Amino acid sequence: MRAAPAKLAIGVTATLAAILVVPAAAQAAPTQPAVPAVPTYHSLYVAGYQQEGCSAGTIYREIQGTITVPAATDVNGTPGISSDIYSFGGLNNGVNAGVAVDNSNDQAFYFAFGQWNGHPVTAFEPHPGDRLKVTIEDEGSSGYMVELLDENTGQEWAETTPDPNADLCQAAAYEESPYPSYPYTTRTTPIAFDFTRVWWQEQGHFGVTKLLGIPPANANLYRYDLVDNSGATVAVTSRPTYGGNNFIIFDV
Repeated sequence: MRAAPAKLAIGVTATLAAILVVPAAAQAAPTQPAVPAVPTYHSLYVAGYQQEGCSAGTIYREIQGTITVPAATDVNGTPGISSDIYSFGGLNNGVNAGVAVDNSNDQAFYFAFGQWNGHPVTAFEPHPGDRLKVTIEDEGSSGYMVELLDENTGQEWAETTPDPNADLCQAAAYEESPYPSYPYTTRTTPIAFDFTRVWWQEQGHFGVTKLLGIPPANANLYRYDLVDNSGATVAVTSRPTYGGNNFIIFDV
């Protein structure tokens, strides 16, 4: 563990990721509605999900969720970095928080981090399998708070910093493996985003919703699958079903 925050010596930036579990019922229950149609986009470096809402007045005030820290399965492979991220602002923008797996020195390193203005700051070192609770919150004139809690060890870290580039029109959860390194990067175990909620404001109304499932009335949900430079899919974002919070990104 690190005693004080330090600048993270890796380039981590942002956007998106899902398996939703519908609880079993003892008796027959009404059929759950399907998730609205989700346009799928192919990205060279990111897989996951993003909600966009500003064009119709929807803004996001807080995102909260947990990430199960992945394990590098081949720490002696070609060096690379993979990051699992929650974000206000979407791809390459905004305030982000999550965990990065780095095997660039023939062994695996794990970094829980917050990021403002494109500058990641190390919080602490989690371990594979730990549940990392992530919160990003709009604190008004003080800036944007990132809070990280390792539920397995009790390690906790928080920092609030202004970010003029933060974009409250977008909320996202995703895996990022910066192109062109991903096809040569160590693959990780499936990345589980275990729980996600988004606090939103829409034309004077307030609410809490899931990143997946039924979004606010004036917001759109997008899905990203990760592909390599030949166009082949290398990481898939599982399609959600309505009624749960969980989703997974897995390498194929």
